[in-house]
Amino acid sequence: MTQMPPGPGGVTSGPSKVDPAVSVIIPAFNVAAYLAEALESLKNQRFGDFEAIVVDDGSPDHVAIVCAPFLTDPRFSLVRIDNAGLAGARNHGISLARAPLIALLDGDDRYHPDYLAKMVAKLAEHPEAAFVTCDAISFGTPAHAGERFSDRYPQDEPITLERLLRREGAVFGLCTVRAAALKAVGGYDQSLRSSEDLDLWLRLLSTGATGRLVAEPLVDYRRHPASLSSNRARLMETTAAVYQKAALALSGRPEAALAEALRDEAQAISRFEMGVDWVLAGKPRDGIRAMRDSGHLRHKRKWRTAMFIFSLVPLLAGPALALYRHGNNNAKTN
Repeated sequence: MTQMPPGPGGVTSGPSKVDPAVSVIIPAFNVAAYLAEALESLKNQRFGDFEAIVVDDGSPDHVAIVCAPFLTDPRFSLVRIDNAGLAGARNHGISLARAPLIALLDGDDRYHPDYLAKMVAKLAEHPEAAFVTCDAISFGTPAHAGERFSDRYPQDEPITLERLLRREGAVFGLCTVRAAALKAVGGYDQSLRSSEDLDLWLRLLSTGATGRLVAEPLVDYRRHPASLSSNRARLMETTAAVYQKAALALSGRPEAALAEALRDEAQAISRFEMGVDWVLAGKPRDGIRAMRDSGHLRHKRKWRTAMFIFSLVPLLAGPALALYRHGNNNAKTN
């Protein structure tokens, strides 16, 4: 770890003498263009009893330069580590945190002014809860501007392991979590380069812990225009591995069957999306075969018809699947 040098005016970033109520962890990799917005949204919080730990995850861009004006505020600090991925950067920040609550903020997103106040209040109301989540509003791409997280993933409470596996209570990733609960399950799994949030919530909830929900958007969630098209097959492969990990950990419990069903679904989606990749890479026959054999979407008449047409005229598959990918291109880059 490298502690960054004093900020402008000779004020050194770092902790104050009194432990804060909340430690906000901000991993930063290739987000220098957006990071000032994220930090400004934190500085404008109505709840001011926090420390902010920016973790420069070996980023090639100018994270330190963007952070410098904020380091005059003693609540803000910046550390630099060798690239460890999102999970590793978050774990490093958590290891430095002094507060009993950990709030998560990505370097390209923004908190609404009441985020910390409402999340802290919710946890105070529910001392049994390990974490609290909220809704979020998308921005950054015209196709999804203004869309709520809950429009795609229904949210409800209480959030339990069974309800999460049944998709009855989705968790938006930028939560506020009790530090003791995070440490009890070992933090994020650094072997995962995606789906690390899902893995964490499954492990937390499998202990019998519950989560709570502030049912209003408290985060602006930036979407990037060019990530899902190249990452979806790999993302779903990792998601399947997370559910397999959960199924093994839950062996002998009724939730294991739910995890196994979700694993099978994620594997089918991964194979389907790999087929799409092959079609778009100029291998239409191999791709169409992989899509068909995956079993994904076979219950949808439209896709059964499309598979039949693509099998007869493979050249039609490329343009059609390019449109499919464009319509589903709604992931973030890390």
